[in-house]
Order: sequence, then structure tokens, then C-alpha cells
Amino acid sequence: MVELKIKKIEKNVNYVLENKSGGEIPIVLEFHDCENPEVGDVLIFNKEPKKNQFYAFGSLESGFGRKIIDGKDEDLLCIMRNSKKTILKRIYG
Repeated sequence: MVELKIKKIEKNVNYVLENKSGGEIPIVLEFHDCENPEVGDVLIFNKEPKKNQFYAFGSLESGFGRKIIDGKDEDLLCIMRNSKKTILKRIYG
């Protein structure tokens, strides 16, 4: 699992994520059927996202995206905000 902290958000979709060693990953993220994460939130991916890639995430109940079989699925994303977890699935990208 890869934990990345949101360092900056521009135009609501351009995110700069920071890994534990201080490296930055620019990425385009879109969120559906959920609250958008904010600067300072931690995103937990099962697989490190690719730089400058576009990903869209939504509710686990969404009709879009693959059916999630278990918690180790690479299409899952966990948003940590103030000890609260929100689990989403990748619906595009």
C-alpha cells in the first residue's frame, strides 16, 4: 500500500501528492458520488499511481468500474481525513 499526502490542489482536479520521502507526484483526479479530498488528506493506493495520469474514483456501489472482490484490489482508494476513512473504487483511468 502506498500512502500519499495531498500537498496541493489546482483547478479542483490537478493534485500534487507527496510520498513519505518528500517526492512529488502530479496527478489528475476526479471524484464522483463523494466528497472531494482536501489538502492535507492522505490517499492510500494499493499500487502507486503513475505521474500525470488521469483517474476517476467513485462510490463502491457505483455501476461504473469493475466489481471489487477484495481489499487488495488495485482499483481501490482510501481517503484518510481526521482518522475517518472513505473507501472508493476507480471508475475510469
